[in-house]
Amino acid sequence: MKTTLQKTIAWALMLLGGMVAFFGAWAIGAYVWGVIDVLDEADQSWMFWGLAILFIGITAFGAGVGLFVLGRQKLRTISKS
Repeated sequence: MKTTLQKTIAWALMLLGGMVAFFGAWAIGAYVWGVIDVLDEADQSWMFWGLAILFIGITAFGAGVGLFVLGRQKLRTISKS
């Protein structure tokens, strides 16, 4: 019973990590898309104001990858024992 709960937690960490990493990649892509969109315009303030979205995306991507790796390591240690 204990290993079933541990496996469920590990899979949940991997799923949550994947979703957070996907959101982070989306936010980074949204910033890049926005920068490309305003390159020819007179008002290019999006390059500055969009940095918040970029930093949120970088942080979310890193946290998501970390959660995914943590879940994968938990699965490996469960399967070894």
